Amino acid sequence: MLRAKLNQIDSKIDFLMSGGFNLNSGDMGALANARENLSRITYAISLDADLFDVLPAAVFVCKRIHKECGNSSYREELQPLVGELIKMVEEYEIKYS
Repeated sequence: MLRAKLNQIDSKIDFLMSGGFNLNSGDMGALANARENLSRITYAISLDADLFDVLPAAVFVCKRIHKECGNSSYREELQPLVGELIKMVEEYEIKYS
């Protein structure tokens, strides 16, 4: 479920970055930074890391992604998705701690 949400956000960012939109440099930078931070969580999961081991970092990175998306003019589309991801990570932390 978490991987699906990560993939959904990554696909949305990829679509915005490569979809022929007229992105200003602020949008491009914000989206690139959000995607880079997203890849850190995806990478940890791809190593079969126990999510509980990386939860503090994942929460921090999710909040960074949320902030970066907020710096984009596409914040209305992206921040709700990232908000869902943050809730999923926090619920995992509560459920398994």
